Amino acid sequence: MDLWPAPFITAISGLEKLGPHDHLCSIYENQQEHLAVAISFIRIGLDRGEKCLYMDDDGTFGGFREALQAKGIDVDHAVASHSLVSTTKQQAHLKCGSFDFDWMFSFWKEATERAISDGFSALRVIDETEWVLSALGLAFAI
Repeated sequence: MDLWPAPFITAISGLEKLGPHDHLCSIYENQQEHLAVAISFIRIGLDRGEKCLYMDDDGTFGGFREALQAKGIDVDHAVASHSLVSTTKQQAHLKCGSFDFDWMFSFWKEATERAISDGFSALRVIDETEWVLSALGLAFAI
């Protein structure tokens, strides 16, 4: 288990109970809470042999890569072995620039099928959705 402050231990232990088809919506008040859940979620998936997909605005992992490495995850190895991949909101949610429900479900279905056919036990996804708030004109700050 990660070395996180005591308040996060209970929440993080709950992540270990999640299995395929389970969904978690993490609402956090600050970056520390966000990273405690997100990094632990990825670590558990990598340890289980699941393909982990991180979706953000630009598909580069942004500062999340450094946060993973700081917690002892060998990001370079995970990326090289295709156990950890990134994608963008455009690829997963937006077809021709707008949200397309059917496109989104097709994307996730195909991504899951590819992960299984590539020998992974499941597909585990972190979908950063701050872009939804900004698209609605709402501010979100950490």
